[in-house]
Amino acid sequence: MLDDVRKAIAELRARPLLLAAALLWALEIFWVQERTLRAGYSSEFGALRLLAERCVRLGFDLSFALGLLSLLPRAAIALPLLAWQVLAALLLGYHGYFDRALSWQTIAAQAREGLAVAGMGTGLLGGPLVAALCLAFVAKLALALRARRGGPPPWRLGLVGLLGWAGMAGALNLVYPLQKLQVYSSIERTGVAYGYFWTWLGEAIYLDGHLLERAIEAARTRTSDRLRDEPLPPVADRIVFVQVESLDDALLGHEEKGERVLPFLTALRDRSAYYRVRPIHDNGSADADFSMLTGLAPSPDVITYRLLHYPYGDTLPKILGRAGYHTETIHGLYGHFFGRQPVFEGPMGFDAVLFEKELEEEHGARPGRWGIEDAAVFDVAASRLLGREGKVFQFLITLTSHGPFDYLEPEDEELFPRATSLRQRYLNSMRYVDRALEAFHARLPEGTLLVIYGDHESGTLPPRTDDAGRRWEIVPFLVHHKGSRLRAADPELAESGTLEQLDLVTYLHRYARSLADPPREPAAVGARELP
Repeated sequence: MLDDVRKAIAELRARPLLLAAALLWALEIFWVQERTLRAGYSSEFGALRLLAERCVRLGFDLSFALGLLSLLPRAAIALPLLAWQVLAALLLGYHGYFDRALSWQTIAAQAREGLAVAGMGTGLLGGPLVAALCLAFVAKLALALRARRGGPPPWRLGLVGLLGWAGMAGALNLVYPLQKLQVYSSIERTGVAYGYFWTWLGEAIYLDGHLLERAIEAARTRTSDRLRDEPLPPVADRIVFVQVESLDDALLGHEEKGERVLPFLTALRDRSAYYRVRPIHDNGSADADFSMLTGLAPSPDVITYRLLHYPYGDTLPKILGRAGYHTETIHGLYGHFFGRQPVFEGPMGFDAVLFEKELEEEHGARPGRWGIEDAAVFDVAASRLLGREGKVFQFLITLTSHGPFDYLEPEDEELFPRATSLRQRYLNSMRYVDRALEAFHARLPEGTLLVIYGDHESGTLPPRTDDAGRRWEIVPFLVHHKGSRLRAADPELAESGTLEQLDLVTYLHRYARSLADPPREPAAVGARELP
């Protein structure tokens, strides 16, 4: 064995360009890890601890790169390098959008959804970073091919590299067991010690059988109710909740070219109870509707709709169903996106569920570039609301303003015709949604309770961070009663940006329960109405 090690060292000395290629690749891997796993570094880490963590992980990266570049046939070297560049872009793009590391659970459960909107990640990377990744690929490939030109493969060096990589992981597991992932260690914390591969392997081994119990524990422990003293909205026979895709709070009142981007929503804010809220966006857009409909925090690991046998309990459709409301949900995309349709038709308890297929077959709606456009969805929703006797609850999810914001027809690009930048496309998309919401609102009967909120921010501006370095995302929640004016009882709290989505979710579920199970003594209702 020692003889093989000595020969491996000799092979390395004879191929300095191979070491250069491996070191370049290892440094690139290390840099991507630093960018995407930084949340794993505790504020309690001292300088020596940080240095040790980074040295160990750089050793992982160098051993892996050296082993792979040595063992692979020269003709196949480009394949892992190209695969890495794609993975690097995916890791960086995902982190840029979600402000968290990409987990194996996300890949396994949501790869299809991720591929459907991959253009958003590319847009967030930006041209300079994409160019840098391409340049790094060319440099590594040129060095590796030149180093491997002529002579047999340095297989001893490759074996020593890969065995060292696996051996380091085994030794580290004695000190920092991967099994900690099952209980309290985060993906980021494990990742700064092991890198992605071993962390993902640990997830596959130790988390796969525990996702349901972890989701139930999150729902049990992650709660918030800071609006417990807020008066409830007025009683209404028509209740409509609209979850608006990528709605930034900062767009309300924002102007471009001397005009408001969202004239309707900005005006509606001034006639509504308005709350600036930190959204739940751990795994994807579906976290927001899951929480709103169930009253619970979602799974910390995957989209909760993917978890079989999840106990949905007393959902919003069930509560309002007890109060005599016909309950329905409408979304312009295919129903298996995030696994919504089987849940909505089953344990969520809606009376009617309409996704893209139902909108086409039952209402003649025609798909746009991706799903049914929002204007058509709102048209169907308004017709169904007006055409049904009795009390109705609708839950609508918009789609057209989903990243990468390139789903508009050219004639709908109102603010920036032929827009090219991600930001311009986003502003065009939100102007389109604002127009569609205005037309929908105009058709709503007087006395309709309308709740409009964003599922998460757009990611088109540099992120804000709090004192702990966490992203500070803010979306608006508007609680509107058509025909009257509402406002929050405590505007300072409502607009402080400290409220969590669960605060509003708990508040609105309390309102629903007041309709289904009203108190014996009359209670004051109406989030403070203004003349």
